[in-house]
Amino acid sequence: MTGSLIIDGLMLFFSLALAAAVAVPAWLFLPKWMESVQTRRIAFHRAAIDAITAELARPQADPGHVDRLLAQRQANITALRSLVPGAVVAPLPQGVAGLRLAA
Repeated sequence: MTGSLIIDGLMLFFSLALAAAVAVPAWLFLPKWMESVQTRRIAFHRAAIDAITAELARPQADPGHVDRLLAQRQANITALRSLVPGAVVAPLPQGVAGLRLAA
């Protein structure tokens, strides 16, 4: 402390004003930012599931590749359902389900 109440009061005021200048914008914009992050994550997982499903619909020669695609699809479905409980996901193409059951 400097010994002067005026100087001490001004230091306290400007310290609190600086802290408020940093905290208030974060307080105001953080919920909006978090909502947009959540929306982007949901869109990412939906697009990934659609892309993997489209790839599985094409003829695949390598069963290991099909297994990796199915694992990635299931991981994206799990992530999507953790973000949106009860999310509806397009079913697997008919040929893939039959191929995996026959193996």
